Amino acid sequence: MIIILYIAALIFALAFAALVIFMITSLNPILKEVKDTLAVLREEVNNITTEVTQLLHKTNNLVEDVERKSAKLDSVFDGIDNIGHTLKDLIETLSRISSKLTQTVRKEDEKIAQALKWGSALLKLRKK
Repeated sequence: MIIILYIAALIFALAFAALVIFMITSLNPILKEVKDTLAVLREEVNNITTEVTQLLHKTNNLVEDVERKSAKLDSVFDGIDNIGHTLKDLIETLSRISSKLTQTVRKEDEKIAQALKWGSALLKLRKK
């Protein structure tokens, strides 16, 4: 009975060894392909990394350029803002002057009418 167990164990060991040898021989080409694919993939990733690094440098340079140009435009916008405030103040001043002038003319309306009458009368006298 023990001999049967030994024989079964020997058969199992031989079958397992055969299975391992079969697996090694059948997986070896697949592992070689995976190795080659990984090498190509590694090379592609290195190329992409280089390109991305260059792109990041160009992007950083572009951002710096935009920031410099934006800083130059700040003074232009400040000037435009100052012109706007000056025009607003000028319009307010002209509005006050116009309002005061209108009030003065209304107050002196009678005197102006009288002066016009006298001026017209003087012109008539002068023509005669």
